[in-house]
Amino acid sequence: MKWSARSIWTSGVLMLAACGGKAHTATTGPGGGGGAGTGATAKIAATAGAPLTLASTSDPSSLVVDDMYVWWIASGDSIVRMAKNGAGMAETVVRVPPDVSATGLAAGGGTIYWTTTDGTIHAKHGVGAEKVVVAGEALPGRLWLHDGTLTWIATDGQLLRSAPADGSGAAATLLTEVKADTPLAFDGGAIYGVDFDAGTVWRLDAGKQERAVLAEKQYGPVALALGPEGTIYWANSGAAPAEVAGGGADVSVASEAGSIVRAPRDGHAGAISVLEHLDDPIALSIDGELVTFVSFGKLLRAPRDGSAEPAVIVEGERIRGYAADASGVYWTTEDGVVHALHAR
Repeated sequence: MKWSARSIWTSGVLMLAACGGKAHTATTGPGGGGGAGTGATAKIAATAGAPLTLASTSDPSSLVVDDMYVWWIASGDSIVRMAKNGAGMAETVVRVPPDVSATGLAAGGGTIYWTTTDGTIHAKHGVGAEKVVVAGEALPGRLWLHDGTLTWIATDGQLLRSAPADGSGAAATLLTEVKADTPLAFDGGAIYGVDFDAGTVWRLDAGKQERAVLAEKQYGPVALALGPEGTIYWANSGAAPAEVAGGGADVSVASEAGSIVRAPRDGHAGAISVLEHLDDPIALSIDGELVTFVSFGKLLRAPRDGSAEPAVIVEGERIRGYAADASGVYWTTEDGVVHALHAR
């Protein structure tokens, strides 16, 4: 069976193309021999508490978390937050004017930032007034906050741009030819990303204008996360890179061709597949010694060194958005529900 990789991302929102099959809990190691057994599976499952429903909302997108809250955009016209521990009710913090839509979110330091289709980036700190921190952009979409800096992808022009989060400086272009759905990670002055079509994982160092390729000929990289000890992990959906697929526009993902791969961030050593034969993993996070990832409506967890096969932690509706931090993992499903799975 094949799945369309082109429907994974829509308007910067993580989406699945299809959902199928019953969940199974693996009890053997990779390759089927000398596996970790049921003890390892139970240990993986025990790293999380029971799933928690935080809110039921309308078409949630752009899910992000900060120290206290889970944030999302509801139907493109309002920004909503909910306490990460599930206490209280979901609260609408911002209502977007009717002639524009919110497209991206970032949160930190008690401030929420958002992009809108009129080319503006806004900020609101606590109960204070909204303010514009960047204006005149070409359709800013996905948004990140790191080290006092906002970074976003200008979807009209495929530009990676940045500016001080407090609005004190002008925006600058960091990189060109960056697709609207590109995931990013940040480590000091370095930015990491993937190119789905080219099958590459890259790093952009501060002050540089060209990407350093950390890995190539990857099969549809769609998500990445920084790991300990100077490592980076990414998820390959299973789509052949353009040079393998012949450069055609209709790239497909073969069932169980996905993988999770690890490499050093400095690029001084090759990439290693730690988990293979996965069904289109499209989001991941590193949680201590474990990797948590999304695959066709299932949330799975495995040792990040690949010493045991993944255990299914949650299965249900198709997952659209995903965010994680030290407190746990958070996700939205196609039915409009915001979920949490807190770390123990």
